[in-house]
Amino acid sequence: MHLTHLIEQLPRWQAVAQAPAVEQHELRLLESGLQQTLQHIASHRLVSATPQQLQTYFSLLEAYAQDVNQQPIATRQDLARQALRLCRALAHRPDR
Repeated sequence: MHLTHLIEQLPRWQAVAQAPAVEQHELRLLESGLQQTLQHIASHRLVSATPQQLQTYFSLLEAYAQDVNQQPIATRQDLARQALRLCRALAHRPDR
C-alpha cells in the first residue's frame, strides 16, 4: 500500500486501531498495509524526518518483520496506532 493510499483511508484504519472489539481480519489487513507502506516509504520523506521519527520508523519495521499475530490484540493495536501516526506525519512533509 502506498503512503498516499493509506492516508486517504486514515479514518477507517484509525477506527480499526482504536476499536475495543476489532475483527482479526481487519487488524491483519491494517498490519499488512502498514508493513508494506513502511517498507516503501520514499527516501526523500525519510531524509526530512526527525531523529525521533527515524527511530520510530526502524522500530516499527523491526516489529512488523516479526510475527505480530503472537502479540495480544491491544499491543498490536498500539503498534498500528504508532505506525499510523508516523505515516501521517511523514505524509505531511513537503515533497522535494
